[in-house]
Amino acid sequence: MDFGEQLQNILDAINRSGWSVKVQSRDTSHMPVDILAANNEQTVNLRIYTWAIVKSGREGERKINWRYLPETAAQQPSDDSLKIALRKKGYTLLIGQTSELGVLLFALFDPFIHRQHGESSPVQIKLDTLKKAKSLGFAQQHKNTGDITIVFPAEDLMGVLLGLYDVVFKNKNKSVLASKISEVTDSEDPVKPEDIFPDLTPRQRIAALRALRNPSFRRRVLKAYHNTCAVCGTNLDFVIAAHLISVGQGGSDETRNGIALCPNHHESFDMGLLGFSQNYEVVLNKAQMKIMVGKGQKSSLTAFLSNIQPCISLPKSKSLWPPPEYLKKALEERGMTDCASLSSSPLDNL
Repeated sequence: MDFGEQLQNILDAINRSGWSVKVQSRDTSHMPVDILAANNEQTVNLRIYTWAIVKSGREGERKINWRYLPETAAQQPSDDSLKIALRKKGYTLLIGQTSELGVLLFALFDPFIHRQHGESSPVQIKLDTLKKAKSLGFAQQHKNTGDITIVFPAEDLMGVLLGLYDVVFKNKNKSVLASKISEVTDSEDPVKPEDIFPDLTPRQRIAALRALRNPSFRRRVLKAYHNTCAVCGTNLDFVIAAHLISVGQGGSDETRNGIALCPNHHESFDMGLLGFSQNYEVVLNKAQMKIMVGKGQKSSLTAFLSNIQPCISLPKSKSLWPPPEYLKKALEERGMTDCASLSSSPLDNL
């Protein structure tokens, strides 16, 4: 993975999270590269440094390899120039990348500590940390020296950046911080914003918890559904833990507000094509289906429906079943006011 590929990975990750990207640097053949990321709410300046995460000489460890640079990157910034960059409005990102485990992982490490990039890397990352980030969606590695590295799937970059960059890298008491992060990510129970990071403002707490909350939520939901899509029975690594009532609509991180879905059924649930009735039937949005049929997609829609179970597969423990009122609100949130069940042959009357 050369520098051009690594930079493109970052740009793609930002795009996938719903942000647009504009490269500010005229020359993108060497670091740093300045970019502008924007969504409907804000614009953020990013200064990018990135390297490969490669095998270390020690068994079970990986490292950020500073030597994986194009030759033109010999123009490394001095300690003073990086200090100046850190003072500017925006974020300086030191990103390690690896696809070794079959998924692209990013590792952010502290730009306030690692200000000079020599031939030998001071950042060692345990393979277990990378494995945890892959399985749970987030992992941290804290050293007694005060260094802390956070690792996560690439598509979570903007959420992690806005929620945790200042909290993690500008916090001087890294040991306490690491403990607080573990309190969230390792908890089997939902964590309330006011119970964590008490020194932050309410808005900062919510942003930080949002960046951390998915790992705990994901673990609990996938465990409840045995890592299996509740709609089609797919049992593969890419099954997703989805919120029934979205966080933006006041949905909680309790396990009962989650359901395990494969990417196809997660997307169709988010777009309001597919939902779940209060008696746990899979239901379909008549208006959405009519639009798709009008576009000539009836045969594709028929094939899509053939892989759907009439009722969702529920957790063994009834205490983890989604409450009917959650399912009702989830339908309302997605505008699913006129629905049909699979048993009613929903395509026949379109």
